This record gives sequence, structure tokens and C-alpha cells, in this order.
Amino acid sequence: MHVTKFYRLRDIIGDRKQGIPSILPVSRAAWYAGIKEGRYPKPVKLSEKTAAWRAVDIEMLVERLNNGCWNVQAEQRGLDGIQKPCGRGGPEA
Repeated sequence: MHVTKFYRLRDIIGDRKQGIPSILPVSRAAWYAGIKEGRYPKPVKLSEKTAAWRAVDIEMLVERLNNGCWNVQAEQRGLDGIQKPCGRGGPEA
């Protein structure tokens, strides 16, 4: 059986009062704005009042940010409109 790990929002952006370090140093407002803009993954509803994010989605986001890619749409389009992987200038010569 495959076990899926989830992160709650406080695990992602941290919580100083509870001593939880952040994975991504953004505010709650910036996180939700990023979801709306498509920069950050959408949550999964675990119950009526509980949302979480798949660990694999957060890990992919961190990897993308480490490669210099902050926006999925920009990553897919590229500056010249041609689809190419983010963090790379296109085909190597």
C-alpha cells in the first residue's frame, strides 16, 4: 500500500509561536495569492474544514524554485513563447 504524505499550511509557511520552521518563507496571504495565480499547488480537501497539500507537490515546488523557476506558466511558455523547461535557455548547442 502506498502512503501519501500531506503538509498542512503551518508546515509549509511555518508557525513561530509553535516553533515550526517554514519550508517556504512566504506569508499566508502571499501563499494563497500564489495559489490563485498558479504559482503554488492547490490544496486537497481532507474534510469539510481541513485542507492540506501533497508532500510530492511541495517537494516539486521547492525543486522548481531551486532551479530558478517561480511561475509554472512562465516555465511552460518561456519568454519567447516556446515551451521549454524552466531554468534552461533551451536546447544546448
